Amino acid sequence: MIAIFTETICKNGGGSQFAAINYAIGLKKLGLEPVLFTIKTPYAKEELAKYKLQCCFLRPLILPILTFDLIHAVGFIKLHQPKLIILNESFSTYWIGLICGKIFKIHTLAYFHTYYFKNHETKFASINKILEMFVILYLRLCFKFVDYFAVPSKTAAIFLNTKLGIKKTKTQIYPYPILNKTNIKTKVTLKNKLVLNLLYTGRVVKGKNVDLLVKTLARIPTNNWTLTIIGSGRSMGEVARIIKNCHLENRIKIRDFLPRGELLMEYANYDVFISLSDMETLGFTYIEALNAGLPIICLKYPTTEELFTNLENVYFLKTKDPKSLAVQISEIIKLIKSKNAPPTQKDFLEQYTYTSAAQKLVSRWF
Repeated sequence: MIAIFTETICKNGGGSQFAAINYAIGLKKLGLEPVLFTIKTPYAKEELAKYKLQCCFLRPLILPILTFDLIHAVGFIKLHQPKLIILNESFSTYWIGLICGKIFKIHTLAYFHTYYFKNHETKFASINKILEMFVILYLRLCFKFVDYFAVPSKTAAIFLNTKLGIKKTKTQIYPYPILNKTNIKTKVTLKNKLVLNLLYTGRVVKGKNVDLLVKTLARIPTNNWTLTIIGSGRSMGEVARIIKNCHLENRIKIRDFLPRGELLMEYANYDVFISLSDMETLGFTYIEALNAGLPIICLKYPTTEELFTNLENVYFLKTKDPKSLAVQISEIIKLIKSKNAPPTQKDFLEQYTYTSAAQKLVSRWF
């Protein structure tokens, strides 16, 4: 048995929650017995039942750090003695999983990317650098007893090695499982298309730069594009105001988060995926869009450069100045309209399938 500790699984949850489910599906296909430890919610119960996954539902506690029912978790681990404990992207799951791992001497593998720290960094840096130092110390304490770390990219590995002092021998790169299977489509209708329907999907928060995207598109002739934003977040009110002030209500639509299954089907209704986010460390939505056959327009920074260099249908932007961005995006739109988009390389997408990612995990640990 493999125990997977993950945060609360909710309808509009982050990609790492679904990565945990996807790992469980992939491991089950390989004949192993994954068990998901998570807080019991109606959505989690429904989602895990859908895939017939074994689970151990834990009661939430009021304590700020130990949000899981530790006694319940320890009892289950003692009874089943898993071969590996996987800790998925949440401080509370790290603590409970580590306690279980140390009590019963079971190896722990923690998934980590830079998102959590970037959130803290953005929140605290403007207040006081001392607080940033405490965040780093807290992370170091939290990770001190983890046996190994799984990261989705070299960028995340470098962060762990340099910022948090984790030894290179303890970090291994595992792509996060995103795709059930590679079913690559090619958008053959873009050539000479008059209006490109752009899509952004994800959280609308600081760092995702959706406000910058709207301000930039306002500088581009509106007969060339439409934009649909699927998501929600703290910055949505500000984005809506910018849309109104720029008189773009007829060109930009805002839609709430869709259930995961519906969202995956929705990509194919658009022509191009666009994002000016500079805080991605997983690239879930980018990879889902590529699998649906959409070209990608995104900022060039370490994560996207590492993930997508050498892919023909990814177009990089090299500035965050709205005026310069507008010029670049206008040129890219013309370029996309002038040719049919090539399909994304199958070997690139294959590494993100449930079974492939689980197989890599299994080959390392079993």
